[in-house]
Amino acid sequence: MTSISTLSFNTTTRTSLMRLQGEVNDLAQQMNNGGRLSDVGRTLGRLTGSAISARSVGESLKEQQTSNGILDRRLQNIEAAMTTIKDGAEGVANGLIGVSVGKEYAVMVQQAQSGLAQMTAALNTSDAGSYLFGGIQTDVQPIKTPGTTNAASVAAAHFAKFVEVSNAAAAPPRVPTGTQTAASLVTAADMTKYLNGGFTDTVSGVTYKYSELFTGRTTTGPLPLPNDPAVTAAYANWTANWSNAATDTGQSRISSTETVSSLASANNDAYRAMISGYSMLTDLGIAGLGEEARAVVLNTAATTLKSASTAITALGASVGTTRARIETANTELKRQQDIMTNTVSALEEEDVTEISTKVMNLKTQLEVAYTVTGKIQNLSLLNYL
Repeated sequence: MTSISTLSFNTTTRTSLMRLQGEVNDLAQQMNNGGRLSDVGRTLGRLTGSAISARSVGESLKEQQTSNGILDRRLQNIEAAMTTIKDGAEGVANGLIGVSVGKEYAVMVQQAQSGLAQMTAALNTSDAGSYLFGGIQTDVQPIKTPGTTNAASVAAAHFAKFVEVSNAAAAPPRVPTGTQTAASLVTAADMTKYLNGGFTDTVSGVTYKYSELFTGRTTTGPLPLPNDPAVTAAYANWTANWSNAATDTGQSRISSTETVSSLASANNDAYRAMISGYSMLTDLGIAGLGEEARAVVLNTAATTLKSASTAITALGASVGTTRARIETANTELKRQQDIMTNTVSALEEEDVTEISTKVMNLKTQLEVAYTVTGKIQNLSLLNYL
């Protein structure tokens, strides 16, 4: 025989009300969350792992895009610095065209010093505390500030020794008289050798090559004599007198399959050559040279600066290509991120309009249930029977 009582009716109705109210509360919370399930694990069950995995991949893709943005900003600053360096050198080089006698050489030297200082500042550009032209050595200023090293004195000593051996090797030896200086007697031919292939002292066999002050000793033959320490110091050259930079520019990953060079190095040949061009004007005492030898220095400096500018333009184009690769990588990363976002949304989210419809339906059911409950509470067992 089935047992019938008011208690059983009340219990059943109360359970239904609690269930409906719970569903309404869950849906209301879901609406507040923009449609995201209020309890993902409870609702998705075994699919929860898929949602977590898709969300993790999406976050990783987003982080890669952020990292790429930082790298692109760094490369943009490198491009700007390269433009500054190139424009400054071209301005100085253009000022040397057609210069002969009657020029205010002190002004020319000042312009070269200014160009060198501007170049130094550009090569010492930093971003977020990291030097952009230091290669992988990002925590040390890559180019030593002119005036804080012995670069000028080493170059002057090296040049003075060349002047000495150049005049001594002439037949007969060139000896200054009256107001003449030793430097004023150097011939254009000897100066050309010194600034290019190298001038070799026929007595000692030592080759004096100006570019070795910036690139390292490449010529053969004995080293400078031990009693010429300033000249010998020239062969410690670039790293001792100019650069703290590392040559390795490092690699940064921009996607799961691509890496790019992420930094620049002040040790690049283009920068070395440009500094040597400036130094010809600032350290070789152009005002005290003979007219023909001076013309060689001015022409060589102009050619060197322009050639270095062209090389830096090529470096800038390479940086631009890298930035284009980053942009392409980010486009693909964003596409993949959108797929992951849509996957998560499909698993964890519902349309807010649909949720609102569900809430309205549940509220209707609640109202009906409350009405029924009220009627049941007014019933007695005698009415039921």
